Amino acid sequence: MAENEVYRKERPVDAGSQAKLDSYIAPAQEALGKIPLPATQEGVKNALASVGLSRSDVQTDESGRGVRFGVSAGGGCLNGFVGNEGQLQVGTGGFILDGGCLAMSGH
Repeated sequence: MAENEVYRKERPVDAGSQAKLDSYIAPAQEALGKIPLPATQEGVKNALASVGLSRSDVQTDESGRGVRFGVSAGGGCLNGFVGNEGQLQVGTGGFILDGGCLAMSGH
């Protein structure tokens, strides 16, 4: 079973890339906090694009409870969750081993 989860592991992020990623956290939180609820994938993509992230790099997954997101930014990933009732999480990490910033749901 452990081998089936290897794809979720993140690659390390160097210090310069981490600093760039960290610079997106506060603006992303502010923009995501302004989207209408319930959260939609389009709303999340638009909010992240409004802070200078590439809309085409935003990966989303809608669960019925909200929208998970991952977006390539400055050598790593900005990722998080916007809940339908206003919960908001934004963090950083490395690219996952199978590519991209958002592990598939249900794997």
